[in-house]
Amino acid sequence: MFQEDYVLRQIEMIVMILARLLYGKNVAEYTIQDETAWTASDELYMRLYQMLEEGKINEAENLLYEEMDTGNMQDLKVALGFYSKLKGYDDAFLEAHDYSREEIKDGLENIAEQFGINLE
Repeated sequence: MFQEDYVLRQIEMIVMILARLLYGKNVAEYTIQDETAWTASDELYMRLYQMLEEGKINEAENLLYEEMDTGNMQDLKVALGFYSKLKGYDDAFLEAHDYSREEIKDGLENIAEQFGINLE
């Protein structure tokens, strides 16, 4: 229990630090700006969230890494939103779909590293 709470706090802190650093906010929410002309980031966002709704967490994470453009800060926002959404699922849902809070933390750290952000 203590370990899970500790990991959850770490996840929240990583998201907050990255969002504040990059966007001047405490959260990194991705929103589609123009519903009539989707960008590649918009497409990725929609595909990821559909997969999460279907419980395909590992497949969604794989898609994120395959499709993400580390030169596009909107894709960083998509990634942060993805892991923030995962953070909101309860442990039973994560376990049922072969995922853990530790993997969320590791994913956030990996995303930061891929975008050239050192969290240490």
